[in-house]
Amino acid sequence: MIWINTLILGAVGAVVDSALFVAAMKVAVSISILLYTFNSVYAPQISAVYARKDNEALCSMYREATHALTLFSFILLAGVAVYADVIMTFSVRNTVPGQAV
Repeated sequence: MIWINTLILGAVGAVVDSALFVAAMKVAVSISILLYTFNSVYAPQISAVYARKDNEALCSMYREATHALTLFSFILLAGVAVYADVIMTFSVRNTVPGQAV
């Protein structure tokens, strides 16, 4: 069921469209893994600070988490932008024009 959207896109669209969609989904999954990691690290710390009712430390922690997520997201985005051709080569190399995904 995970790949149903790719199958539908492959049935109604071109193979290249499906390949682009799959490549974009792989990048999105890698970004969501980054977000999950930060949530796993920062959520318990934020919860502990919130329980102590230390608003200054809470603001500082939110600021640090936001800056770190923004920095790593931009680094990942820059990597994807620089290596877009390589990513697309790995995603599209096994597709045959006119073949459903």
